[in-house]
Amino acid sequence: MKYWKQRFHNFLNALSELKGKADDTVQNNEILLHRFDLTMEISWKLLAYYLEEKGFVFNLTPDDTFRQAHQAGIIDFGHELKSLIETRVNWEKNSGDYKKLNSGIKKEALPVFEKLSGFFSDVDNQDELGLFEAII
Repeated sequence: MKYWKQRFHNFLNALSELKGKADDTVQNNEILLHRFDLTMEISWKLLAYYLEEKGFVFNLTPDDTFRQAHQAGIIDFGHELKSLIETRVNWEKNSGDYKKLNSGIKKEALPVFEKLSGFFSDVDNQDELGLFEAII
């Protein structure tokens, strides 16, 4: 199994947990921020492993990973992923306001993470199709 595929499954689990915490009625900013941070960390590493598999060489940082993927035309929402890093700082400053934090994650982060999930689902399906065709 390709390493990015393992990371993709980890990403899907983290995204599911983040969605669950965003819908949770217990208002705990620390848990919500922690789930966001975990999902963000896995997302950029997932993309980095995918880029490395494709032969790209770059600095292994979230900014460079998102920029490289966007510039290479692999994804068209690299700037959105990168902006989540900056947005996260603002959320932490306003962490006393649970409704604002929760709303920000639902309106800003989840749609971007869903785009990344959709991208890798498509890649995973194409990869599986290619493996199936190679067997036939």
